Amino acid sequence: MSAIEVTGFALWVRRLNPMASLVNIYQELMFHGRVTALDFWLRTAITAVAILVLGYLVFRRYQSRMAEEV
Repeated sequence: MSAIEVTGFALWVRRLNPMASLVNIYQELMFHGRVTALDFWLRTAITAVAILVLGYLVFRRYQSRMAEEV
């Protein structure tokens, strides 16, 4: 079975999506019986924290513009 090769912009979108990396880790373990390398875990964790911090900063900046009640 061959994997679909992702290139260009789609590759960066996939790399910046921590959920895609977590799904990949799960698939490696469940379907292939391999534990994913530590560097992949670290890269996933660092990306998740970076996206969290970025989202928090954007939220804090635009908090006053957001509706308090829907």
